[in-house]
Amino acid sequence: MKKSLKTCILAVSLIVSLSLILSACAPGQYSNSDDTRPKVAIFDAPNGSQVNGLKKVLYAVLNANDATQPFNVLSTNRTDYYETNGSITGAQAEYYGSVATRRIGSDLGVFVHAPVLERRVYTETKEEDKNNDGFLDVGAGKRLILTKLQLEVFILDPVTAERVATYSSHVYESRRIEKSSRQLVLTEQDPDVWKMANIALKEFSTQVAQDLVSLSN
Repeated sequence: MKKSLKTCILAVSLIVSLSLILSACAPGQYSNSDDTRPKVAIFDAPNGSQVNGLKKVLYAVLNANDATQPFNVLSTNRTDYYETNGSITGAQAEYYGSVATRRIGSDLGVFVHAPVLERRVYTETKEEDKNNDGFLDVGAGKRLILTKLQLEVFILDPVTAERVATYSSHVYESRRIEKSSRQLVLTEQDPDVWKMANIALKEFSTQVAQDLVSLSN
């Protein structure tokens, strides 16, 4: 029984050792311990961008080729604290953004936000309001939702606190009619906002990735 147990332990040890050797030899792979690539942190900021979660979409795009790209995109959880407790807003956004980027230990900071986000909701209009300018005849039991969105991404050098690249999308607009009896979701959860956000990010995500490659070398 003891001999059999020793044999099993030895076999398991050999398997584990072999797995470690093979993973170490795999081309283009990085482990947390030996990953010396420049680090990139993504923020949903400046504060007040109104659409929380944009960084996760951008993270998925930039991290698609993680095994071969020359930069390491940090987990989006790393920046949560600084978005809710920092002062990455207004005229001081670049300064405080650079401070947060350095504290995380990142070499570059990528900031994504929505400088333009507007949503107007129209419901069935009263008869006396129908002569007003801009009247939209939605119809009984319905509401019209008009949404406008523009995204901006900028890359920040945490040493100089300066933008090294800025990208702005087109201004997108959407129109949706739905039953007024349905619960109206918050603006940042509106499905039209996220459809437009995904399209907007695709406008410049490739250029962002290419510039990160250049800045990482």
